Amino acid sequence: MSRTLEARPAALRPQPVDPTLPLPAWLAARASNQVRWLLVHGEDGVTWGRLDGASLLTGDQVDPTVPPLTWETLLTARLFGPGAELLVWRHDDGWRGRWIEDQVADPTWTEALDEAQILWGDTAQARDAGFTRLTDGAQGLAHTVPLPVRERGQQVRPVRLTVRHYVAPDEQHAGRIVASRLVDLTEVQDG
Repeated sequence: MSRTLEARPAALRPQPVDPTLPLPAWLAARASNQVRWLLVHGEDGVTWGRLDGASLLTGDQVDPTVPPLTWETLLTARLFGPGAELLVWRHDDGWRGRWIEDQVADPTWTEALDEAQILWGDTAQARDAGFTRLTDGAQGLAHTVPLPVRERGQQVRPVRLTVRHYVAPDEQHAGRIVASRLVDLTEVQDG
């Protein structure tokens, strides 16, 4: 779905990262009304989370198969929601971070394209606190999402991750994607 931006997003603003704090505490301190979800990719797997006010609830708290959040294994972490995204990633010389917020003007970004990506998981198993462990296929692919997902049977993958791509004209005045961010995590109701 394409849409013209009413309020253009901010340029990629660098964000300071402090790895001296425990990773869950550092992430929870970044809570705001603009972000709701957490997606962490680590050397040991994927961990999802959800912000409930200033409280961060993560998959490793409700499912023993989910890896804990640590700086030592972190590759990327994304706090995201309808209004903004904070991305933190490991770099050769330390940690980097950036913030994209839809409410701050950047005159070069003229359009945004929202894409719904289908996530793995055709078998749902409820966990505590509204989390669901999704498994898929004989390979044993699994992750625990911070949503209550109803069981639908094999071959239905009901969870979607919305990604927003920001477009700006290049030197030839053709549109190109200049940045992307995560926006939402949802369960489709049909299917």
